[in-house]
Amino acid sequence: MSNILNYIEENPKQTQRLIGLEYAQLQQLILNAERLYHENKLY
Repeated sequence: MSNILNYIEENPKQTQRLIGLEYAQLQQLILNAERLYHENKLY
């Protein structure tokens, strides 16, 4: 895992300041990206 993701997981309240998304939005974005990655990997 990258340093930024480690930092965000340890300091979720800083997510908005660092990347412009709230922590819950970032989590959803990551879940969607993982789902799409796995769906595309099947084809």
